[in-house]
Amino acid sequence: MLNYLPVLIISTTSAWLASGGPRAVLENRPGLIGELNAWAARLPLVADGETLLGVVCFALGAALQVLVVWAWKEAFRTRGWLNFFVPIGLAFSFGSAITSSGMALLQFESFGLFAQKVDAAAAPTVAAAGNAVATATDITGRATALAERARDRARIERSTGGTCANETAEGGPGKLMRFRDRHSDEWVAIATAARSVRDQIEDAVSVFHRSAPSQAAIDRLVADVRARVRAEAVADASRRIARLNLDMQEGWFDHEDGVHATCDDPGYTAAVERLRTDWDTLAGLSLPVGYAAEPGMGDAYRNVLAAGYDALAGRPSDAMGRGALATAFAVELIQILLLFAMMRRRRAMGLIPDDRDVGWGRRPRLPAGVRALRQRVARVVDRQTMIVGGQTYFVSAQPPRSFETEARHYLGIEPSAPCLCGVPKSLLERDPTWFGPRREIYGDALAFDFSPLPKDYKSWRSNVSRDGDASVDG
Repeated sequence: MLNYLPVLIISTTSAWLASGGPRAVLENRPGLIGELNAWAARLPLVADGETLLGVVCFALGAALQVLVVWAWKEAFRTRGWLNFFVPIGLAFSFGSAITSSGMALLQFESFGLFAQKVDAAAAPTVAAAGNAVATATDITGRATALAERARDRARIERSTGGTCANETAEGGPGKLMRFRDRHSDEWVAIATAARSVRDQIEDAVSVFHRSAPSQAAIDRLVADVRARVRAEAVADASRRIARLNLDMQEGWFDHEDGVHATCDDPGYTAAVERLRTDWDTLAGLSLPVGYAAEPGMGDAYRNVLAAGYDALAGRPSDAMGRGALATAFAVELIQILLLFAMMRRRRAMGLIPDDRDVGWGRRPRLPAGVRALRQRVARVVDRQTMIVGGQTYFVSAQPPRSFETEARHYLGIEPSAPCLCGVPKSLLERDPTWFGPRREIYGDALAFDFSPLPKDYKSWRSNVSRDGDASVDG
């Protein structure tokens, strides 16, 4: 039975998906929504400019589907695949699939698409936080090394002295040993502060990655990292390092001896200066703040096209983009197959011209065998139909004879099709005006099957009558 509903459903779905292409082009045009709002105010049943834009884009998508259906219907009129309309149908279907893929991605993977936008917006912040972690890790190691170096220098000052080039005093407890011990303790405290900053920034980044994608998550990451590098502990460590650097640059006052002292240790001085510069960079960390807008059609198409290009180039591609492309092409394939089945059925029923046409609009010129089969089936059905409750049924004996089987097969009435099966002969005999002339046809059959005729049967039957005297290829 001919049924346009599947074709209509899949074509409407494809038109809805294809409307994403025009929307991607139009939605970012400056002032467009304002213009559409003005038009929407004059139109009934249109709430606002967004609704009107959706209607316009759907109409454009539907126009594309009209072209797709037209091209494939013309292609399937013939019995062969090599005809002029096949490449046209392929081109329209390919364009429809590409146009539909963005809408498919936005509708079915909007969360994943937004997550990608959040990750992209947060990428500079995450990168800056990663650099801060690397800097803090480096400072931790270097501060620990300087603490050990100062501790070694303190041991030398306690025993032999001579760790400062400008001092010739012998070893033992004194201002230089106290200076080295103080520096060792300070570097331990600075290394602890750097390690704490590193761990806290890592925790903030980890919390961001575990959070649901949102602008709030980005803002929270920025606030957390800024709070870590601007904490009092970081400021205290900055002051400590500044004092240590000042010791090496200008000297210090030793309260026990009551004198101003200096220490000429160029390698140690340079190391302190470098660490002070790096710590100032960490403490003054600048974090870019990204903004993740809701994904639009443009974002969806960029993702899909990038995924398609990567796939064609043999590179790993985004799974969401591949899925959207696969969905769009699957819809197009289903549409083509449904059109093929519909046109094959209509061609077999003689409802449309096929490759035996002589020019456009001419009646089909059928081979003698095809014409004879159509007329034979028509005669069988004409004499074995009964109208019951407004429905026309083909009445066949149970089991069906060969000519009944031939008619059922030609009309597409499968053995499993719904029917009034096993109707006893006695019921038919109650209508002698119908059964009497057909008694010899049914012979000794005791039961009958009432199968509803296809909805397109009347059209097919009129075509058989129309072609009854058509010229026939021998």
